[in-house]
Amino acid sequence: MRIGVRFAVSGLVLASIIVSAAGVHLLWWRTAQQVSQTLANTINDQIVSAVSDELQSITSEAKSAYAAVRTLLVENVIDTSDANKRQFMFLSQLQAQPTISWVAFGFPDGSFSASHKLGDSAIEMLDIDARKELRISRALDPFFRLLDTRFCQWEMELQHKQLTALVLMGPSARHIEVSTLLGAIAGLESPLRVTGAVNLHVYQPAKP
Repeated sequence: MRIGVRFAVSGLVLASIIVSAAGVHLLWWRTAQQVSQTLANTINDQIVSAVSDELQSITSEAKSAYAAVRTLLVENVIDTSDANKRQFMFLSQLQAQPTISWVAFGFPDGSFSASHKLGDSAIEMLDIDARKELRISRALDPFFRLLDTRFCQWEMELQHKQLTALVLMGPSARHIEVSTLLGAIAGLESPLRVTGAVNLHVYQPAKP
């Protein structure tokens, strides 16, 4: 009878320990879950706030650059036909606004001028003359007769190697280091969905 009592007491003590341990574990698990959720919410709020502040800063800088470039060009503060002065203006804006990598301006006549940051002290210029097609047409007039003109546009997906080859075939290849180009393309999606667009001109040799 004494042995039975001992086993009963031991069993009761063991059961009490198990119940206490389970209760402590459950309480700790619920507390840890609440703390983790609170911590995750706090971190998420901080990230959202930081991104929002950064976007507001970038937007403000972009608006400032837009206003400055527009004023300089529209008010004829600089000679817009002088490529060197345009380059100096774009470089000063990109250096003054470190979060901006592109500055571009379109003129009412259809011409377009843009600048892309290359490092801290160099930029790549891009100019599109609205009269370029007219000059080409006049140069071909003595030898060819224009039959038809069509605007073609299509969507395509390009891999990184195709993007590299495409850029290296264009005039911008003369103004950018290959290593810089490869680094920029490596940060893009692959394949990258882009839009192709060309003006197609059909000519016929002029009769003598």
